[in-house]
Amino acid sequence: TKTTLTQKKKKAKLNDTTTDKDGALSIQVWHRRALILSALHKCFLYDSGSSKLLNYSEFEDLRKALVSQLVVEPPVSLKKHANVPSVEEVDDSLVACIGQMAVTADSDLFWKPLNHEVLMQTRSEKIRARVLGLRIVKYLVEKLKEEYLVLLPETIRFLDEVLEDSELPVKSLAQDIVREIETMSGESIRQYL
Repeated sequence: TKTTLTQKKKKAKLNDTTTDKDGALSIQVWHRRALILSALHKCFLYDSGSSKLLNYSEFEDLRKALVSQLVVEPPVSLKKHANVPSVEEVDDSLVACIGQMAVTADSDLFWKPLNHEVLMQTRSEKIRARVLGLRIVKYLVEKLKEEYLVLLPETIRFLDEVLEDSELPVKSLAQDIVREIETMSGESIRQYL
């Protein structure tokens, strides 16, 4: 019927603007994604006082949505568009957004599930997701400082795995995190690796 045909056309048009034929994001969605990450980061950065932006349930919903972005592939034709944020810019925004969300939460009740989910990305087949996961861990270590130590037992298991990674950027970042933790704690954690 005519109504069904119109609905199919609308759905096809929507799919065309969301992803390309390889399943990567379209340029428009990539750009919107960058704007949303930037806006969320600013919300978390300036969220202070006793009334927090997110309660636990909202934090959990947003955590899942944001961490799932670590494996999203950028558009293939991104370099052809000068006014669209690069992969590096969006990755920086994603790391800062997730990291600042945790810092703003100011509670290990919020940090533990976030830290675990981010650490799980270090087991991804995609190098970019592994690097982004480690960059978020590094952000948390740098910003939370001694408060991060409550998350250390779980983190050490994952660091032990990624220190054996065959990809140099992943291994190098893991080594940086180990050095940062050792400097912060004043103790060597290599005996646990």
